[in-house]
Amino acid sequence: MENTNDNKSKNWTSSKSASEVDENEVTIVKNVFIEFLNTRGHKTTSERLAILEEIYNLDSHFDVVELHHQLRLKNYKVSMATIYNNIRLYEDAGLITSHRFGKGMAQYERCYFRGSHDHIIFIESGKVVEFKDDRINKIKKCVEETFGITVERHSLYFYARPCPESKSLNSVDTFLDNFSSSLNNE
Repeated sequence: MENTNDNKSKNWTSSKSASEVDENEVTIVKNVFIEFLNTRGHKTTSERLAILEEIYNLDSHFDVVELHHQLRLKNYKVSMATIYNNIRLYEDAGLITSHRFGKGMAQYERCYFRGSHDHIIFIESGKVVEFKDDRINKIKKCVEETFGITVERHSLYFYARPCPESKSLNSVDTFLDNFSSSLNNE
């Protein structure tokens, strides 16, 4: 995942890197999941907890194949079927969220300690950049007031490519710097 923290802008966020994941957070997430399983009559297994811990140690969006690979590297003997079956439980427990970025396979990310954010997907490279812009929350509030509803969650994806006529947008990093600056100027 692209690190989109920018000292010039408070509008950008990114998830913590794997080295920054607090063991206390992993413990909290595991406890939330155990409670979720208990209230629904499911068993708590070491496989379920190991998969969840690996998810919370990943620092980017992932798909099931990537997760399976990471678990195999750590000598966990977990089948793809087990991962698929548990992904749904993690989603239902509010611990991960799924995305369709146009790569065919669903991408997932941890979400328990994260606020709402949106995504820019670069069409040619497939690079995914997360961002947060408070103006989107204003739109959400307007929608709620207009329609008399409560928005539980939303998703906003921008599928983009750098403009060929703009030499300043030839790289994703330059794009991010320019986009961040434009947000600060509004």
